[in-house]
Amino acid sequence: MTTLFKLVDKVAAFKDKLKLWEQRVNKGVFDIFQTLAETLKDSKPGQAFSDFVRSHLHVLLQEFKRYFPSAKDPRTAKKWIRNPFIFKPGDSTQARSRGGGGGNCPPQFQKLHQKISGQSSF
Repeated sequence: MTTLFKLVDKVAAFKDKLKLWEQRVNKGVFDIFQTLAETLKDSKPGQAFSDFVRSHLHVLLQEFKRYFPSAKDPRTAKKWIRNPFIFKPGDSTQARSRGGGGGNCPPQFQKLHQKISGQSSF
């Protein structure tokens, strides 16, 4: 099942790949581009070519950042959707002592967790 979170994860992973590729091209390593690596197998490309490829990757990364900004990342504010029982830093002991385990999830889920944890376990 495809969710918004999975798609955002894939976009974030691709942005990380672009950063990695840019670093490798900066070192003159083109093995990440298989067809280009085979073409350049016998000759070493000049610095101008490496700069051109690196520049292209940098612009591509900037465009991805523009279309998929980190500030609007739905994963940051909605972590409770993936794991409804995560805690805010410093709240874990307080929430456990109250019997709640909801952390920063919405109140209706905190109440649900309290009902579930109040039942006897097997």
